[in-house]
Amino acid sequence: MVAVAAIAALAIAAGCGGGGDGEEALTKAQYVEKSHDVCGRAIDKRDVLLEDAFDLVEKEGFKGITELSKPAQERLVLSIALPPIQEGIENLAKLPPPEGDEDTVDAFVEGLEAAVKKTEEDPSAVLGSPTPFDKPMREAAKYGLDRCSELA
Repeated sequence: MVAVAAIAALAIAAGCGGGGDGEEALTKAQYVEKSHDVCGRAIDKRDVLLEDAFDLVEKEGFKGITELSKPAQERLVLSIALPPIQEGIENLAKLPPPEGDEDTVDAFVEGLEAAVKKTEEDPSAVLGSPTPFDKPMREAAKYGLDRCSELA
């Protein structure tokens, strides 16, 4: 069960970010709204992929992901859970942060990017608790990105 929650938490990372490429700064309300949209799309995509994976696991006679070998769980993280997260972070990093909040937004985006890198290097890092995503997800929630952190 911890592994399922950890993989689900991975997807949350897909739902937060900031940065912008010289675009006009958004207000905080606009940033939160756009972030929620990006997070929602990433979460939906991740959920569909994970649901399909869990169905396959059950069809193979396992009662859940925790019955899979650790290498199989790690492959599931890298091949199914992580890609939508990466895409979500990339999309959120494109949103221009609110004026005056650049450091805050950059800090949790960079934290999410670091969590992805840590997960790529060691997928087992998200199969227990705490995970590399915990701190940046708390920071996103403190900033008001509820949709982005609802699964954490």
